[in-house]
Amino acid sequence: MALVGDETLAGNGTSDWETHGIAAQLETMFEGEEYETAAFIENGAALTDLAPSQECEDFAPDMVVLLAGNREIENWNKDSFSEDYRALLEEYQNMNSSPVVYAVTNPAVHGEGTGELTAENAAAAAAAIREQAGECQAVIIDLNRWTLENPQYQQKNAYLDNNGAEMAASQIYTALTARAYTFAAPERDVFQGLDPVDYDSQDGAYYEDVRETADEETTPYVTVGQGGYIGFDQIDLKNGAVQVSYEVKAEQDAVLDIYLDTPEGIWVSLCDVKGDSLWQTVSAEFIEAYGVHSIYIRADQEISLKKIQLKANDSQKYSNDFESGDLAGWQNYEGSWNVSDGAYHGSGNGKSILESMSFSDFIYEVDICVNEATNWGDPVLRVTEPGAGLESHMGYCVNLNVQENLTHRESRIHQENLTHRENQSDQKNRMFRGGTGASDGAETYSPSAGSGTDAPARAVQTGDTFSWNMAVTAFAAAIAAVMTLIWRKRRKY
Repeated sequence: MALVGDETLAGNGTSDWETHGIAAQLETMFEGEEYETAAFIENGAALTDLAPSQECEDFAPDMVVLLAGNREIENWNKDSFSEDYRALLEEYQNMNSSPVVYAVTNPAVHGEGTGELTAENAAAAAAAIREQAGECQAVIIDLNRWTLENPQYQQKNAYLDNNGAEMAASQIYTALTARAYTFAAPERDVFQGLDPVDYDSQDGAYYEDVRETADEETTPYVTVGQGGYIGFDQIDLKNGAVQVSYEVKAEQDAVLDIYLDTPEGIWVSLCDVKGDSLWQTVSAEFIEAYGVHSIYIRADQEISLKKIQLKANDSQKYSNDFESGDLAGWQNYEGSWNVSDGAYHGSGNGKSILESMSFSDFIYEVDICVNEATNWGDPVLRVTEPGAGLESHMGYCVNLNVQENLTHRESRIHQENLTHRENQSDQKNRMFRGGTGASDGAETYSPSAGSGTDAPARAVQTGDTFSWNMAVTAFAAAIAAVMTLIWRKRRKY
């Protein structure tokens, strides 16, 4: 562990730097543990003077603790400070040993301070450190907030005395040992819970590792600023999620929204959070989604997050890419059917129905290709009473052909018209939402469930030769009712 900094880390304000300084006390605290420490301190140094030395490179630290910026605070310029601090963070992160960098915010200044070391400048510097460290995904140890709440440990309203340096060293030590797991990033199972500090991207968010009170154990968490977000890449929602819960703290009423794939992508959840100075657990509905997505959590007001967890949808699912040739559960009614080249091929006037599973509300996705200009093929939904003959069944279907684009027709009995909007049909990849309620009006098929009796949700029928790849998903959730909720509650940032 490399301790990097200026006179603040060395112990400015204490009676003896070698005994009472923050760096010296940290080295003492880590004695006998599986840590080797080395201090790289330069009194009066500017941020640009603290780049990794060859000695530090040879030391090859796994962890770097950075506490610096005193000189810049006395000659304050926010833009240059932010630029220099970020550059310094990145220089240490890019060392050959790829260390975890801990950015320690500068101590607070009380009252008028001393000289140019003012309370206003110190607060602005701490805010800039949080911002730059958050963007670089360095771990923040917020010494500034702790010293702001404990002015009794500072000399001349600015410098930590012996007791203050000891308490500061203890705060840093506790945060460092609490964050040891960062060396091996855990596998993230969103249904077991996401640790907010393991985000992959952010805007206006930063780590915090400081205790709420002197007796409380340190717990890492993330604070997301007004309009900001944190993002998690490649999260597997598996068969779907139906609810999200958070452990949060917000000083005022706030709203958390979740978007998929991009920070302003597919909106799937809204959670109201009541303002409270204490941690609380809140939950909200998660609009059913499945598979692998990036997840972005946005806040309309500043809010702190300790844990995020989704509740899984335990409904059944069917999918088939036909690579294995498995046709278990499918029943053919006339026509010629076979599997080859990862596709299910049909020819002649017939239909093939998945009869082994039944669903209530569902999502239906299918990739289908009509091979000839005069041919057509129908994805069919809610099939009951199937029999020999092209029209011998009850259900809902969408007719796909090359010449006439997307049309629709009734298969013996329809209780509602189909809603569609389509310009191409040579290669189809469409989603159908079965259930009751309104359609979103675009590439969406939302028939009534009729009497509500569950029925096989998927079938395909063909008027001549076609081939298709199919990935079907079906969930017992009120999809149609939810679709109206999406447009009513979607938020803009």
